[in-house]
Amino acid sequence: MAGAVGADGPGRAVRRRAGLARARLRIYFDGDPLVSGTIEGPIPKSSVKTTQLHDDPADYQARGLQVPYRTLTFDYVLRPVPTAAVAGAVGR
Repeated sequence: MAGAVGADGPGRAVRRRAGLARARLRIYFDGDPLVSGTIEGPIPKSSVKTTQLHDDPADYQARGLQVPYRTLTFDYVLRPVPTAAVAGAVGR
């Protein structure tokens, strides 16, 4: 996705794109000790994602790595900003 991406702490990201509402995402990974709960309360099961381990030496070495790595595929949907709000922001 094209657009600005900013880090907002561990497991968090902010996604922005013109004409779309900003989305704050919190993703927790299986095995993360924070999954059992944070100061903000329990973590919803839907926020805990499973990563895929890539431990084939030929694979990770071909990527310039010396150790196995993990990946995660995650889909999200950004909501459009109402037309009136977009029109009001144009002159700013």
